[in-house]
Amino acid sequence: MIEDSIRRHALSSPLIQALIRDRLHLTTKHDSANDYVVLSVINDDTPVDTHLQDEQSEALIQFDFYSKKPQVAKDIARAFHTVFQAQRFSDPFVNVQMAIKQNRISDFESDTSIYRESVDYLFYYNEV
Repeated sequence: MIEDSIRRHALSSPLIQALIRDRLHLTTKHDSANDYVVLSVINDDTPVDTHLQDEQSEALIQFDFYSKKPQVAKDIARAFHTVFQAQRFSDPFVNVQMAIKQNRISDFESDTSIYRESVDYLFYYNEV
């Protein structure tokens, strides 16, 4: 699953490690209170060609960067941009050809007093 590969790749970056350590979650059920990221798969489409072979997949991935300090949330978003925007990476499960930033939304959650920077990326990849 692409989200596991994205998570592993992100957490292998010293830049991201310095900001969030291992607080990159695949679900909202976690115990992180500050400076963390939630990764969500919005859409993961793998077309099949006429010879019934998988072609290049496209996954729309949403990253939600949370912090009590707006600048820290933006710094985390910038670190992810550096690691993923138009970059390739591979692991034993996927070959990612490219990730392209699609949207960005900033928000302040008044009930938790936490700032959220939400960014969508479109990942182009093939399963290994």
